[in-house]
Amino acid sequence: MPAEDKLQRSILSHAFMFLSRGIPVIYYGDEQGFTGDGNDIHAREDMFASQVASYNDNTLLGTQATTANDNFDSNHPLYQAIAQLSELRKQHILLRRGEYQDRLYQADKPIFAFARVDATTGAEMLMVFNSGEQAHSIELANTVQPYRLLHSWCQEQAVVKGDVTDTEFSVTLPRLSYAIYTNQP
Repeated sequence: MPAEDKLQRSILSHAFMFLSRGIPVIYYGDEQGFTGDGNDIHAREDMFASQVASYNDNTLLGTQATTANDNFDSNHPLYQAIAQLSELRKQHILLRRGEYQDRLYQADKPIFAFARVDATTGAEMLMVFNSGEQAHSIELANTVQPYRLLHSWCQEQAVVKGDVTDTEFSVTLPRLSYAIYTNQP
């Protein structure tokens, strides 16, 4: 798998963790692309420059650096993605407290959707993920209040498309991407 796709998949998995149920947990070094050699004892290297050969031969995600270099880069793509997701979670109570509702899942398709909902107010945030190798579309029943795009992320300069009609909401996502919609102004 190409290095860029590994990075994209890592960002997708972090997005799922931040946007679905539960409290997100970032393990030391995730934001710098650390992958580790496996097992508990070799799970993560130091952020400071290392002289340990078994650490320094690891390929980090999203960078040409190795653990032989100092590794704290606030411009790293994973750092940036995680910071954006954290900020979204802080700004929108639905991402912390909203009821989780499945919207679309099909075992044979790499695109799925779920919502975080406030049943009292009708406020909803819809998350749509495409973990596939090509663009995919879905159609969902339209809500009383139409969705608007709040945030999207994709590796290519492709456009996330969402169309609303009286009866359905259709979304087309590029490969390895996600989008967040809200029905709030």
